[in-house]
Amino acid sequence: MKKLGLILLLSVSALTANLSMAENVVPILDVAPEYPQSALRRETTGYVVVRFDVNENGKAKNFSIVEASPEHIFNSAVRTAVMRSTFGLVDGSSSASVERTYHFDHSSDTNVTNRFNFMEEAPQLVSN
Repeated sequence: MKKLGLILLLSVSALTANLSMAENVVPILDVAPEYPQSALRRETTGYVVVRFDVNENGKAKNFSIVEASPEHIFNSAVRTAVMRSTFGLVDGSSSASVERTYHFDHSSDTNVTNRFNFMEEAPQLVSN
């Protein structure tokens, strides 16, 4: 069995297709979620859609689960992966909002696939 939870690096073609909405964010260190052992044993498949902001240090903040099926099975694994990942902000952006879908399939070679959907730039705080 392949070791799960390794760092998953997206291919250039995947980046082009999935990051087209956000030219201001690129994944630097993309940590793949670990497939929960209980879900593997039960051959449970599913997905989790998450939303989070990327701060100026490239770290996720304001993490939330938008949708999950089945509920609560993969959430913790996805949260851990997102919080360990690092993203790059380009074009002088200081933050960005991201929506990302993680698909879990026990029968695939990689077990976890993901897709980015970057939203428009998050509002910036203005200090007086």
